[in-house]
Amino acid sequence: MTKFILATIAAFTVAIGLLSSPLSLAAENLVGLPVSGLAVAEKNGKLRFVSDNGRFLIEGRMYDTWNKEYIDSLEMADRASKYIDFEKMKFNVQDLDPLVFGTGKKQVTVFVDPYCGFCHKMFGQMQDLQNDYTFNIVQLPILGESSVGRVRDVLCAADKAEALKTVLSGDNNSVLKPLASCDQLPVNKRLITAQFFAIKGVPHSIRQDGLITKGFIPDLKGWLAQGKG
Repeated sequence: MTKFILATIAAFTVAIGLLSSPLSLAAENLVGLPVSGLAVAEKNGKLRFVSDNGRFLIEGRMYDTWNKEYIDSLEMADRASKYIDFEKMKFNVQDLDPLVFGTGKKQVTVFVDPYCGFCHKMFGQMQDLQNDYTFNIVQLPILGESSVGRVRDVLCAADKAEALKTVLSGDNNSVLKPLASCDQLPVNKRLITAQFFAIKGVPHSIRQDGLITKGFIPDLKGWLAQGKG
């Protein structure tokens, strides 16, 4: 069962373009290890990668398949833990069918839940920034069954402008007229993406320069202004 799950995840990873490197990553067999995270330690000028439970020590070079580079310093490891480069990953957020708000050149991605109060507060801050930024709002159904239903209703709404309006206002009660036929695959893609990006809560924001910030951002304008690009 573990091999099946890992193989399925690997297949989905390739499907949404998250894996590519100068190394051959095609594998006929996969074995899962009891590890949920890695830390990087430096000793005598050499990096070593240690599992979060201290059991496994990995020596040698580590390649970041997302940012297309080897991690050869603590600084690079720190950056890899804080930044995601969608362009290098060949990851297209539009594959997740987000709600798009704003017309600016700078692209910002925010993962939210329909019933997330702090997400609603961030929506309020977006109103004054819509000419400078484009916000890709990706709804995740992670706060219960009500969220599952509302994410489906918004995704399948016939009037996308009306759906966006309800989301930005925090209105989860208005009835949205559904499309005659609706493909809900984007929701599955969102959940898989959330797993890969280690999204455990919302809001989860990715700035135009790839900086990741978890949780509520009190000064969204200031945070965005600090980003390059």
